Amino acid sequence: MAYSNSFPELNHNDTMSLAKTYRKGSLYFLVFKSANRRITKKIDITAMITKSNFKIIAPKGSSDIARMFYLLHYGDYLTYYLGVIRGMNPTDVSLIGELKRRLGNFRQ
Repeated sequence: MAYSNSFPELNHNDTMSLAKTYRKGSLYFLVFKSANRRITKKIDITAMITKSNFKIIAPKGSSDIARMFYLLHYGDYLTYYLGVIRGMNPTDVSLIGELKRRLGNFRQ
């Protein structure tokens, strides 16, 4: 499962939850490096006060669009290979097919 948020919005909504969450050692926090020094400082302080281990990922590229596509591909490959490592078939959509089949039989 994945969850997404962004700085500084995360600091308004999720800082307390992040600090109080259980099994934090089982979670991976991927944070994309910001060019904004204030956001970078917020990331550092948030990691410290919530006792979270953030993995900072610096996207490659010379423009915002290049960096966005880098991060998009990074996330796609990361989730693909994490599935493979866990012994899952990343192309299996059988449960989605089952959901659609059961909804197809549903009439309001």
